[in-house]
Parts: sequence; C-alpha cells; structure tokens
Amino acid sequence: MKTELKLKDDSGVEINVDLDDLTPMGFQSTIAESSLMKLRDDSGRYRQFTLVVDMEKGRLVETIGQCRIHSIRRICADKSVICVRFDSNPLSVIERLSEVSNGYSPALRQAWCSSSILIVKWRDKTVLLSCS
Repeated sequence: MKTELKLKDDSGVEINVDLDDLTPMGFQSTIAESSLMKLRDDSGRYRQFTLVVDMEKGRLVETIGQCRIHSIRRICADKSVICVRFDSNPLSVIERLSEVSNGYSPALRQAWCSSSILIVKWRDKTVLLSCS
C-alpha cells in the first residue's frame, strides 16, 4: 500500500496521487493522462498545490505543506510521472508526513532503505539526514 496524497489548489482542483519516490526535495508520482490538464492554470503555468493527507476517508484531513509541479515525463500512452517539489522547508513537509503516517509510510521506509533519506526521531523532534 502506497502513501496517498491529495493535491489541492485554491480554485477547487483536486488530484489524488500516490507517493512513489520520496526525496529530500519532493516526490514522484504516476498519474493518469486525464489529470494532466488539471496541473496547469489558464495561462499554461503549473499550479501551486497544497499537499493534503486524507486520514480517514473524508473524516480527518491533514494539510502537509505547499508544492509545485517541477516536471512531467510520459511513460506510456495513458500515464505520466510527475516530479513534485516542496515549496517551503522540505524538512517540515517530510516531518509532517512522518507524523501523519506514524513513521510507517511505505514511501518513507523506501526512502530510508535506499539510503537517500534517513528520518530520526530524537527527544520529540524529527531530524532529516540526507545521504548520498
């Protein structure tokens, strides 16, 4: 099971995404071709989104932070991979993801196992270590 996020903007656009690959700067997600038009505003620029986690299917919604679409790569006829970058402090966004998922998110485990990110809880604080 993947970590599910919602990308929301002020105009009411909502896109559900799975957190496929988490990095210190953002994440990647595979989306359907039908959702690509929702990523741009009327002038053709990528929208700024609010990251939201739907904790209990509509009963509890947790706002994680702000993000922007960095790039889009088509992988087949009806799917693309979006690269999303966190707008504000990436540590605070990853810390919020860790809190919301109680540290057991598959994406967070994958990032830890691949040695790209290490999240450490120490004295009620979350510390992010980037390993390259």
